[in-house]
Amino acid sequence: MYQDIIKEICDEKDISYKLISNNYLIMLQKDNKTKFIWGHKFDLNNHAIGLVLDDKYAIYDMLKNNDIPVIEHSIIYKNGSKIKYAKNLNTKKYYYDLFLKYNKNIVLKINNGSCGNGVYHIKSFNKFIAISNKLFKKHISLSVSPFVKIDCEYRIIVLKKRVMLIYGKKPPVVIGDGKTSLKDLLLEFNYNYFKNKKVKNYVPKKGEFYNYSFKFNLSKGAIVTEVKDEKEKLLEIVNDIINKLDINFCSIDIVKTENTFKVLEINSGVMINKYIKLVPNGRNIAKEIYKCAIMEMFK
Repeated sequence: MYQDIIKEICDEKDISYKLISNNYLIMLQKDNKTKFIWGHKFDLNNHAIGLVLDDKYAIYDMLKNNDIPVIEHSIIYKNGSKIKYAKNLNTKKYYYDLFLKYNKNIVLKINNGSCGNGVYHIKSFNKFIAISNKLFKKHISLSVSPFVKIDCEYRIIVLKKRVMLIYGKKPPVVIGDGKTSLKDLLLEFNYNYFKNKKVKNYVPKKGEFYNYSFKFNLSKGAIVTEVKDEKEKLLEIVNDIINKLDINFCSIDIVKTENTFKVLEINSGVMINKYIKLVPNGRNIAKEIYKCAIMEMFK
């Protein structure tokens, strides 16, 4: 669907469209200019800021050094790593000190992951070590954050200092009524996601909370919610980001926890695939955003 939308825009705007590099890279040409879309990354951000946005710890450090509220992240490297900048960040003692610092309740992430993949909520140091070792087989570094109770997560898509889209994300948490099965409760919450999912076969007690996932990703069963009272505070943070940092096209995730708003991460790849499926007129909204981004590329 995503590539179809890009193709439609190019046809409408008389832009040459060609899939190359095993159909993952899109080459666009118009008026003797050549631009590229790599996956969901558009030819708008400079290379350095793009690399920062693809690294969760680097994003944290960048925002912290610009006095922008952000969820704390620490970086760890494989035990014994000889990489120069891994010094003192690659020992089991350092891992354990972090585990204690974050009250033995952490979120471990792949540093360059997306869509909630490679994200783990961990309360055991042995599990921390086991999962880290598994992830270090494919990744140089990992990010560690304190686990915080998130009331809501918000996504804001920004293009050239303009907010193009803002919405909330509600995680798959259901409350039992003592009569309805867990499967039916989850189907009522998000039918398209849970219709093919296997879940526990039981009836939750009245008032019982069932948290299917602590993740707020639409790709993991969360749903879109409207932003109301929080909008002013969210825009305050977003405007601070786009006024201080040279980011031209991105999606910003901000979380609300205990009445405090903090940035969780910023993504250089602007993905609206799940939003399209969950929201009426979602395809048209996505198409307008991508159209504006493509036209900015050719200015």
